[in-house]
Amino acid sequence: MGDVSGYQAQSDAFDAFVWESNRGDYLGFLPDNEALNEKLAVRAGLS
Repeated sequence: MGDVSGYQAQSDAFDAFVWESNRGDYLGFLPDNEALNEKLAVRAGLS
């Protein structure tokens, strides 16, 4: 958890990895706890 945008800007491969990871359900890069809570709520059908 945390902002990885600086690393993404430096590496096309890492940017692609983050993008692909965030498409799935098991691994994701999130900027903060609020984003995590939102993602979990969507998965639980609460949002």
